[in-house]
Amino acid sequence: MVGFAAKFIAGGLVAGTATLFYDQEIKQTTSKVTADLHKLSLQLTSLAPQTPDSTQAVYPTAVPSRLPFSEQLKARWNEKLLWASQTAHETTLTEVVMATWAKARSLIPASAESSSTPGAVVEAPTTKQV
Repeated sequence: MVGFAAKFIAGGLVAGTATLFYDQEIKQTTSKVTADLHKLSLQLTSLAPQTPDSTQAVYPTAVPSRLPFSEQLKARWNEKLLWASQTAHETTLTEVVMATWAKARSLIPASAESSSTPGAVVEAPTTKQV
């Protein structure tokens, strides 16, 4: 049991030391890269052609910017929801019932409609006796 605890503690110390070492190494590398990029940025800025109006773009964009697909999907979904809510707000229950009833009546054949009318008498088929 003591051997397990000692190995566990030793492993934790080794992992902690390695983590701290790599953390420090990453911070140093990041600061060096940041300084180099800043230096390159200053050089590129000094080499860029000077325009009288710095707010205008020197070159037009080659491709117009587009929204990411997820944003396009959200915008389309919102348009559909807006349309549905406006339609629901503008229509009345009577209009919906009348449209549904008309659609249902157009689907039922005329012969079936007369036999399914409430109160209609349906005669049983007769057979001839020979």
